[in-house]
Amino acid sequence: MRKSILIIGIILLAILPFVSADIPSPPNPTVKDIPIENHISNMDDFPEYVFVVYGDIPGMCSPKIIDEDGSVSGSFYKFCVISVYAVKKSDFDSSILTNNDYSQVQEYFNSSKAVKVIENLDFSKTVSITSTEDKVVNSYNISLNSLVPPEPKIKRDYKIYLYLIIPIVAILIVVVILSKRRK
Repeated sequence: MRKSILIIGIILLAILPFVSADIPSPPNPTVKDIPIENHISNMDDFPEYVFVVYGDIPGMCSPKIIDEDGSVSGSFYKFCVISVYAVKKSDFDSSILTNNDYSQVQEYFNSSKAVKVIENLDFSKTVSITSTEDKVVNSYNISLNSLVPPEPKIKRDYKIYLYLIIPIVAILIVVVILSKRRK
């Protein structure tokens, strides 16, 4: 009986980090989210094009037309990978904005009609609560011949090592204790 409870406890310790992966964390009083305003500065250089923002998760990242002033606005699901596409006005199909068939929308944006000009846009950023930043403004200068690369993001969360090490150490301790008791 004790042995089975011990084995169940070890299994629970080993899978606990994976089970809690989708549980929202409690509000962190040391950080805050600030908005990121994205703006295309040279959109007037392309009067024969329509610029569309599009994400990769169906239903959560629907395509939207960029404002005439170049402001890339919208609210998207936080895990959407947002990109900006340029489409010639003559080739633009406005029904794509309301189309619910994800495969058709994906096919349209992967076709030669749509040119990806910016990829991996962010709309919010997490900063320390002591930061004086209220918002971030990104200005993009686009070209139809080259893709604006995403800003490099290097964010290391060293807690992952704790989630891996603690269950392994717990299992090793239990194994050592069990092996000593058997002798």
